[in-house]
Amino acid sequence: MKAGGMSRTEASTEQLSGPTSTIRRAEIYLARQPIFDASLKVHGYELLYRASAENRFTATDGDRATSTVIARTFLSLGLDNVTAGKLAFINFPRQLILDDVACALPQDRVVIEILEDVEPDAELLAAVARLKSNGYTVALDDFVLLRPEYEPLLALADMVKVDWRASDAQSREAIARRFARHGPKLLAEKVETEAEFQNAVELGFGYFQGFFFAHPQMVSAREVPAFKLNYLRLLKVIQAPRLDFDAIERIVKTESTLLHWLLKRVNSAAFGARARVNSIRQALVALGELELRRWVSVFCISGMGEDRPQELLVQSFVRAYLCEELARRSPLARHRTEAFLVGMLSLLDAVLCRPLTELVDELPLSPEARSALLEGTGPLAPLLACSVAYERADFCRVSEIAQQLQLPVGEVSAGYFEALAQAQQVFGDVPEAQLPAPAAPKRRPGARS
Repeated sequence: MKAGGMSRTEASTEQLSGPTSTIRRAEIYLARQPIFDASLKVHGYELLYRASAENRFTATDGDRATSTVIARTFLSLGLDNVTAGKLAFINFPRQLILDDVACALPQDRVVIEILEDVEPDAELLAAVARLKSNGYTVALDDFVLLRPEYEPLLALADMVKVDWRASDAQSREAIARRFARHGPKLLAEKVETEAEFQNAVELGFGYFQGFFFAHPQMVSAREVPAFKLNYLRLLKVIQAPRLDFDAIERIVKTESTLLHWLLKRVNSAAFGARARVNSIRQALVALGELELRRWVSVFCISGMGEDRPQELLVQSFVRAYLCEELARRSPLARHRTEAFLVGMLSLLDAVLCRPLTELVDELPLSPEARSALLEGTGPLAPLLACSVAYERADFCRVSEIAQQLQLPVGEVSAGYFEALAQAQQVFGDVPEAQLPAPAAPKRRPGARS
């Protein structure tokens, strides 16, 4: 079959091998959603793409969308910049599987997701068998048990994804029983609450996708460990309208990790200090008020969330950086410092497992920041709403808010990818293995380990 003088395979290959300069970040509608294992370590990211902000597809757009995601991820942005070294889960429609397009990708870096509407005929099964023989990992998207025609494809699958929102408890339990001791691994997707995550673990699911890690059970203030309250006090001091350097210095002296980071930062080549800085007060002054507020806020949120999934901290930073970038590029430039803080604090309830209203009351925030965080109103609210919409790949909403901010949608995309790159620099040198893993609930007897 020809497409504009080229076969589908040739067209896809040309798209993969074309010059990267022809692909502009401003045209990319691409987000990512984390996939966790049972200990809440990030296993990979599903890449979420739309051909345009309208999210509209014709019958043939699936091939184009996946080809574009591959080209832009591997050529324009770089896989490591998008997935931070984790696996990339990529949706593949039927024709691209038949055309062996996946064979252009590194088999140890991607998971090939076969969409639920792909017909498992002999031609498709042969193509999937080729993928398996070449070492690729294959996942079945939106799997349901009562489809006997999918049995031959199921025999080739390494993983099945079960939509928690589109399935009932009975069907999920039946799938868990079927694969409890053998067969493909189980991934629960669209898991939105901690209770759903715990239920999936008990059933024997080993992988999880959704925003459950940002919706934990809330606890009272007295249950927050003392060391976390110390970070909260530091956050309060650092966000005061007028910085009290004496108070900051006293707190820094009690936090050896912060002291080490502070001195390392101001003495780094990137900072450009002319003479070595050895005292805390010198370091605080050298860093400057804006940088001090920004990076100590990052340090505090990271410290408070050290027993939470690292992805929660990464997501907080990405929101913060994107909010700041959107403010800088829009008429809200004078609010960019506050915008960073709003993004950083937007998941503080999930970090501390306390209601956000309680936490905001303990911080000296401006009325604009408070209204954005608690009510979704005021001048800073669109910045946070746009950041949240982008991470959820709701590009219709992104387009709507970008227009309100007097920004091209491409500016939002550019800011998002810069935020991912910055997050990798900030968190990339802290391996997840060094962070304490949250205790997973016990599995039911007979559930697959």
